[in-house]
Amino acid sequence: MIAILTVSHGTSDPLGQQAIRAYAEAIHAAVDADVAAHAFVDVEQPDVPAALAALPPEATIVIVPVLLSRGYHLGHDLPSRRRRSASA
Repeated sequence: MIAILTVSHGTSDPLGQQAIRAYAEAIHAAVDADVAAHAFVDVEQPDVPAALAALPPEATIVIVPVLLSRGYHLGHDLPSRRRRSASA
């Protein structure tokens, strides 16, 4: 079983929320995964740990960063949260 988890920064701007939701849905529709979910590294919920915990434990999880820059979240937050999830 394959699960895709798109991850974006999160925003309080309703137009930004709508745009990222549409973008994540387009990615999910283009990928042949059994399960698709979206998470946020800041501002919105679900956060990455909660989204990972909600995915089926037997799934192979593919995390797709939907972030505009390399930055701290992509280089530190996502890898460390994925490692913690895998060891739980």
